[in-house]
Amino acid sequence: MTGVEIHDRAPAGPLAFDLRDILAALGARPRTLSWTCSGVECVGDGAGELHRIADSGTDVDGATLARLAASISQVIDGDFFGRREPGAPPDIIIKAVDSSLWEVFADADALAAIRRRFADVRPAAYDAG
Repeated sequence: MTGVEIHDRAPAGPLAFDLRDILAALGARPRTLSWTCSGVECVGDGAGELHRIADSGTDVDGATLARLAASISQVIDGDFFGRREPGAPPDIIIKAVDSSLWEVFADADALAAIRRRFADVRPAAYDAG
């Protein structure tokens, strides 16, 4: 699966974006997918709900993920798998990596949208582990 790393930083050094910005860059597509979240560590008003969803392995619709992402200050770690149907291979994989970068794995159109929205985008190798 082809992917990119996003490294955009704010002037003070932390990442200048979060999950909500990645979802927005992808347009309407994330709202059409069913999302599985795992290994999520985050802070913000919606953190408790997102932690419960990730810990339970429950799928959520794209509107729910977008709502939660808007209520999170920062995702520190986590994997987000967007699928057209539960159990199908993911169409989009979004990974938060230790507050240092984000990875997005998807088709060429989605990756082009990421490149248009973010300034510091680099190739990423998919690691299934």
